[in-house]
Amino acid sequence: MDSLKATITTTLLLLVVAYLLNSARDAWLLDIRKRWQSYTDPLKYPHKDPILGLDLLWLMRNAVGTNKMLETRNSLFERFGNTLKFNSLGTKVLATREPENIQTVLSTAFENFGVEPVQQKNTEFLFGESVESLAPDSSFQATSFLENFDICMGGLASRIRLGRWAFLRGRDTRYKEAIAAVFRFIDGHGKRALQVLRSQQSVQEESTAKEPPESYILLEAMAKETQDPMDLRYQLLHVFFPAHDSTAIAVSDIVFHLARSPIQWNRLRSKILAATSTKPLTFELLKSIKYLRYVFNENLRLHPLPDMVRRICHKDTMLPLGGGLDGQAPILVKRGTSMNLNIYALHRDRLAWSDDAEMFRPERWDKARPG
Repeated sequence: MDSLKATITTTLLLLVVAYLLNSARDAWLLDIRKRWQSYTDPLKYPHKDPILGLDLLWLMRNAVGTNKMLETRNSLFERFGNTLKFNSLGTKVLATREPENIQTVLSTAFENFGVEPVQQKNTEFLFGESVESLAPDSSFQATSFLENFDICMGGLASRIRLGRWAFLRGRDTRYKEAIAAVFRFIDGHGKRALQVLRSQQSVQEESTAKEPPESYILLEAMAKETQDPMDLRYQLLHVFFPAHDSTAIAVSDIVFHLARSPIQWNRLRSKILAATSTKPLTFELLKSIKYLRYVFNENLRLHPLPDMVRRICHKDTMLPLGGGLDGQAPILVKRGTSMNLNIYALHRDRLAWSDDAEMFRPERWDKARPG
């Protein structure tokens, strides 16, 4: 009798377990079906080389050689839609200029994505002294630093493009020498900042009166937060990366466009002359001139910094648009997918900016608003 009861109990337990497993399997299959029904794949670039995507790589190489890389990337979106999947040396990449997708990656699903592994006055603000790179009598140290910094940025960009194939660059001795030279320059300023900090601390210990600093120097402020030379080096580089050349480039671009747009040039000139006829020229006054802001906005639209943002997906994530033939269905971005968020192409989308998206027309900002 006891044996029969044990058998019945065991059988019932097995049936319950089987039922639970079957229910779990059905729920999983239903979830999979729903997910497959709710999204479709984005359009894929028609590679002639589906293994490494060397055909697209060759296309982009030629574009770089003719200074048409940004335009070539934008032409792919014009041809295939706002979201496109392609192969880059064996790595699957999802490129998009779709505003809602970019917003999802950089904002609403920010935690699911991670980062892939002005001169003169700007550098004075950083280092406490200007590298004076635009001056004809620039010191050899400053000129050498900027040359080596450019070599580092070029080598870094090449490695990002090559991805897992970065080893193809070989030993790349010049690149490594440039890195060492940049580190020596930065570390020298870091050492000086730490010496200034120690000197200030010793003076304050001897005197109770605190004199305000003559000027704010970011490096010295950083040194107050960390006295680790390595940490100070990389913190400073993180600030210098985006600041390097950005103001000079933006001003040059504005002059380039205004020189070819006499109507906008005269309009801007008249607005500034009218604003400064009875008031001194100040930063606050310049900020209040609407048309000047329109000129800045239009320039940054055509020449955004940066032109593209790279991210890597750390967790399966749904993007709202990009799937199907019309690009209106949601898509699933799987973990490990590389994301290219093309800001340059976004700012040239004719559906968003009208048919004159390629034109420099500051007046459009009288109605349009950033973001």
